[in-house]
Amino acid sequence: MDALGDVVGEHYNDNEAALHFDPLLSEARNPAWFAEGLIEIAWNAAFTFRPSATTAYANGRCKRCGGGLGERTTTPLEVDSVHDRTDGAFSASGFEPPPTSEMPGGLMIVSQPFLEALSDIERKTFEARPVKLKRTRRHQFFELVPFEFVPLGAVKGLDIDGGRCDVCGRHAFGNGSMLGWGVEVACRQDLPKESPNFFFAGNDKDVHLFCSQRRWKEMAGKKWARKLAGEPLVVVDQSEFEADPLLGTLDEIEAFREKHGYAVPFKPSPQT
Repeated sequence: MDALGDVVGEHYNDNEAALHFDPLLSEARNPAWFAEGLIEIAWNAAFTFRPSATTAYANGRCKRCGGGLGERTTTPLEVDSVHDRTDGAFSASGFEPPPTSEMPGGLMIVSQPFLEALSDIERKTFEARPVKLKRTRRHQFFELVPFEFVPLGAVKGLDIDGGRCDVCGRHAFGNGSMLGWGVEVACRQDLPKESPNFFFAGNDKDVHLFCSQRRWKEMAGKKWARKLAGEPLVVVDQSEFEADPLLGTLDEIEAFREKHGYAVPFKPSPQT
């Protein structure tokens, strides 16, 4: 078994399991929410753009949460680190004040071979902007800058995880503890009609790319899609979609954790 695992790991350049259960394990997951069969094009690899951390967004980054301020600029990213042997990567963002290892936005870069494998229709959904790599690589990498985003949110009635910055108002939330960390939620009425099987969601500080299950399977295992990963997208009707939930601020959550620890769940008050 070890030898077989080594062969599989060498072929896909990835030894981590990607588990999909049918039926779904979590009782919170309604099978109807996955009827569209949409999967996120994600990557088991990360990159950083520390030289561009203060110039990637028009107004720099927030001193409280580290998030980008303003719109994404046209300045190419200067990428100082990216995992080896991958055809795509994401930048991890969070809510830590600078200086921090987290980036001001969750962005995506892909290799030229991956880009060339996409169809003309798929390439029309974004601008492929070359990035500046600190270390020479075999292939050029490009940042995918979407032209449009489908909003992401949460399922009404399920516990919501997240918070918002006291200074800039940037927020992040979802049903990770109920649906699984990394599982996003979209409204059925917001899905694009022109490109329903390949589209971007989130915003310019939290970029996500989704496609049909069939398209994702076509990519999986290809030499131009090394370290490809994915999570299913939850799609609910507008009546079940929560776009603007009540969230606590970072300061409130931090004060609560100092007093109660993590054993007691934080619940924001209407006065927040």
